Amino acid sequence: MTGLGSAVAKPGFAFFLGLRARYLLHAGKALMVQRWMMLMGAALASPSIPFVAIFLHLGHLSLAVLAGPGGLRAHFVAVLAAQAAFIAWSQGLGGFARGGSFRAFIDTLPITPQHRLLITGILLAALDLPLFLPFIIGGALIGSASLSALPHYSMALIVFVGLVLLLQAALVERLFSLCVAIFLANSLLAAGCMTQPFWSGALCLIGAAGLGVAGFILVGREPGLTSLSIWLAARRRVPSYVRAKPVDRLARLSPVLRLQLRRLQSW
Repeated sequence: MTGLGSAVAKPGFAFFLGLRARYLLHAGKALMVQRWMMLMGAALASPSIPFVAIFLHLGHLSLAVLAGPGGLRAHFVAVLAAQAAFIAWSQGLGGFARGGSFRAFIDTLPITPQHRLLITGILLAALDLPLFLPFIIGGALIGSASLSALPHYSMALIVFVGLVLLLQAALVERLFSLCVAIFLANSLLAAGCMTQPFWSGALCLIGAAGLGVAGFILVGREPGLTSLSIWLAARRRVPSYVRAKPVDRLARLSPVLRLQLRRLQSW
């Protein structure tokens, strides 16, 4: 029983990632195949438009989002529209990425909010791969036109991908406070996508990445409340005359394992 307690009560990052990935593949594979078939059907719907030409048009559209002409407002609206498209794409799979009916048990695992966001972001990155292809093609297009503009576009693409995955993961994990930091980072990202000297745009992109990282680190923290609860738990002493009931066999186990087993019994 001790081995079971250590295996369940102290899972690692790889264990939690494998658990979520296996459930997503098992429960959401039908919906994922349906999404891919919809993309293939839309690409083949018009025989007059070659398959490659569709991705070229989408590549030019991604260039307009991250490296096109226009002011701050135009780029900001374009970034928000692109993020809305990613959110709409993963909306139906959000429940499967979250864990479905097993989420109540997953919440009992001692995993930090940062690890939950990171794992959800990895799963969503695999689901969002078809939507990232036009942005990669846009990088190839801008690289063939001007190699000097490729580093700036690559930086903007990395920041955009990070913010998109962070936003999707925050919505799936229901950590809505992180959306405020992402919204502020979007304004700096839009400023960095404008036509301007390289270092000015780079500073804006670094600031956007910094806001995203700061929101990721600070998410889930409640200043004062957490330390107060830990202090009260440490100060609390169980009287010597209190004994565990003979029928409660779970009282000898660790609190995390006891919560997990009672959650399984409730099912």
